[in-house]
Amino acid sequence: MPPRAPDLPIHIKPGNLQTSAAIEAWVRRKLAGSFRRYGSKMTAVEVHFEDVNGPKHGGDDTHCVMEARVNGRVPVAVRARAEDLYAAIDTAARKLELAVGRAVERIDARARRQFRRSRSRRTAE
Repeated sequence: MPPRAPDLPIHIKPGNLQTSAAIEAWVRRKLAGSFRRYGSKMTAVEVHFEDVNGPKHGGDDTHCVMEARVNGRVPVAVRARAEDLYAAIDTAARKLELAVGRAVERIDARARRQFRRSRSRRTAE
């Protein structure tokens, strides 16, 4: 059994769309991988939905914006557009996981560089 994802706050803001328990569960399931991998470095996630055309139907009229708060960094935000809400959530979740991964890797690389510099200074003294 995989480790349980940490209980990080997910704030869902549906905008002009109706939300349901199924949509909220879908968002949590899609973000579970990111939480499992980077959960200790993340503090919160905000998810915004919007239907651009309203009652008119058209291609890529549903927007999903996800913003993750990562310790030590400015918030990481991604945007996705799709025909339906579930596809927009899927795309945004994939983009968010990649963006958070890059942000965390930058933080970790910087910490490793600083550690090596301080260690080399101590041995030089």
